[in-house]
Amino acid sequence: MKNKQILALSFTLALLLLSGCFSGSEPPAEAPTEAPVQETIVEEQAVEPTAIPTEIIEPTATPEPVATEVVEEEAEVETEMAEEPEETADNGTEPGYATNPSGTFVITIYEDGSRLFEVPDSGFSIEFSDEYEAVDPADNEMLQATIEDALSSNLFSGPVMAQLAASGIKLYAVNLSIDSLEATNPGSINIIRQELPIELTLEQLVTINDTQLGDILDMTSDITISETMLGDHTAAIFEYTANIPNATGQLVEQANRQYFLMDPDDPKVAYIITAAVSAESLDEISDSLYQTAETFRLLDN
Repeated sequence: MKNKQILALSFTLALLLLSGCFSGSEPPAEAPTEAPVQETIVEEQAVEPTAIPTEIIEPTATPEPVATEVVEEEAEVETEMAEEPEETADNGTEPGYATNPSGTFVITIYEDGSRLFEVPDSGFSIEFSDEYEAVDPADNEMLQATIEDALSSNLFSGPVMAQLAASGIKLYAVNLSIDSLEATNPGSINIIRQELPIELTLEQLVTINDTQLGDILDMTSDITISETMLGDHTAAIFEYTANIPNATGQLVEQANRQYFLMDPDDPKVAYIITAAVSAESLDEISDSLYQTAETFRLLDN
């Protein structure tokens, strides 16, 4: 029974911490001096950032003007060549690549602003449109660069991010659209990779959380449970609303959708993807939150 209580507590701890990130225009409250640390969290291995080689193209001399007829023929050839299909990324654009300072993310950047985040150490990937800001809560240099953006300054508080990292969150993202930022708690997505104290099936994981969530949170709705596929893997979906205190101590009704899935190669590892926003703004950004959350994929070993 103790193990079951630890499991349910660990999966909901992030919800309580996340609510402290948002307090309207007020600065975030001071984080506790002792961040709650789960017994089962695995220390994340440090990864050195890798340099991304950039090909330098030497300038070429400008050709001399030629006859009009020749130029037209060349233009026709160029047009025909442009129509030939090229190998591109899935969304039709040539990608660029980057890493965050700690090297935990491998980021594929597309011309339309969308980004694919791969987290090799944690075994997953997820794709974000350009309306999301995503960070590794444990990467202080990345957080500092994000906080320097005035739009994000109140959304990525250092002390709160430290607590998120301690709770097992490997990636945290905020929707920066106008509809999201007007919400009491802006829309966010976080991903936990949780090492469990015992081996579990997905059905057992669902049963434990269904039983315990009502005792941990101030629920304002019943829990609706369904299933979906995230890539090749079955995930259980929990949807519910609950009153959660924000940084000022005010109770805010928050709508949560959580995806639970097990690592197919390790029955003691679970992944939890949480999409959350204050309930009054759910209709405005639920499509974006849920579509983004469902781009989560487990990486092949």
